[in-house]
Amino acid sequence: MKRMHLLLLGLAIFCSPLFSQEALLLFRSNANLPLLLAMDEIMYIRQDDSLQTIALKDSVVIIETPLSEIDSLIFAKSESLKNFQYICLDCPDDNHPHIIDMGLPSGTKWACCNISASFPEDYGGHYAWGETAKKSDYRTGTYQYASMDDENGWWYDEMDGHYYTYNNIGNDIGGTSYDVAHVKWGRSWRMPTFEQILELYDYSKKKWINQNGINGFRVEGFNGGVLFLPAGGCFMDESLNGKGEEGHYWSSSTNPNDEASVYGLMITSRGWGWGNCYRCYGRSVRAVCP
Repeated sequence: MKRMHLLLLGLAIFCSPLFSQEALLLFRSNANLPLLLAMDEIMYIRQDDSLQTIALKDSVVIIETPLSEIDSLIFAKSESLKNFQYICLDCPDDNHPHIIDMGLPSGTKWACCNISASFPEDYGGHYAWGETAKKSDYRTGTYQYASMDDENGWWYDEMDGHYYTYNNIGNDIGGTSYDVAHVKWGRSWRMPTFEQILELYDYSKKKWINQNGINGFRVEGFNGGVLFLPAGGCFMDESLNGKGEEGHYWSSSTNPNDEASVYGLMITSRGWGWGNCYRCYGRSVRAVCP
């Protein structure tokens, strides 16, 4: 049935009116090796009983793929693919970030690397909760959403000798101007809720490993999707603590019983844990999208 479907698509390549428009061909092999081609780049596409051949114009490039490895051929107008991103089970190339499907019941997809990271093992940036820029000093007195209040403040900063109150910027900052994932990457990227972190834990296999010289957790979904969470440590004051031994990741969800803390994830060689962390400290962010 799959081969018959692909043969019909092959006929559509030559008959479709999209050929006369600015359109793109999306070719995916095993849902993990995507190829996006402008239609005007293609000289011809030929398909026999077992092989698809794509020849490109103005070059000697010929792409041959067994039909058994082809998942889909999709046509779309160029405009609709302007912000297109592939959904993969693992990183197919070095053009990060990729959207990784972990087979979660909610349908949530995870990014392959941290915010401000260039590849999965890169620690990326450390951010105070609600802030969207990196800095060198992470404490209450330097936190953008803490106000000095020596008369009524609860939170004392030993570095500057003042008391502070924490400003309310929302119980869930995902997708807002306070969300560094959404601000940096746009589209539908956002910080994960605490529930999404728990879901990832419940529906995956996890192992502490050293990947390309970096310690962290390899997380494998029950569908074969794979993530790597590096142990990038946590910034407190001017010190990065636990690098290579611990990983600290924000959620978008506050602790409703404590104005100064937020739920988050901590990973070590001993396993996963979660709990509260003061908003002013610098943690890693791993983005999700619907």
